[in-house]
Amino acid sequence: MGVKPYLIDMKETGQAYLDFLKKRNPKTEEHVQKQIETNSFLLVNKFDDIWFWELDLINYFFGDLLEQIFNFYQGPLKLTQVEQILMNECGENDIHIVSYYPGGFSEPEALKQLKTFRKYSTKNTDKFFHFKYWILED
Repeated sequence: MGVKPYLIDMKETGQAYLDFLKKRNPKTEEHVQKQIETNSFLLVNKFDDIWFWELDLINYFFGDLLEQIFNFYQGPLKLTQVEQILMNECGENDIHIVSYYPGGFSEPEALKQLKTFRKYSTKNTDKFFHFKYWILED
């Protein structure tokens, strides 16, 4: 998955890290302090999305939740050729959802606009319908 672990010493750099998280997203500023105090893991993906987790994160590495964590890191698939949809078919109940935003993931505004779409992709664990989320950049 390309995961890089980082250990943050909250005694030495905790306040600077907390200030960074507050400045990063003013909408969540009032909740960041509590999230830092009650969680031990902070998962961040290539889209600059953040997911706070408790110390017992390893207990969740089974079933649907593991799939959600994988989907969180992977994000929607990048659609470059229509044949990719055919190659990713896995049954009669496949539903492919394609989103387009000019500039795709390379522009900060696109990352903001596509956040809800990425959340749907992360929560994609339906056992009957097989949802595939795609991003089209051009």
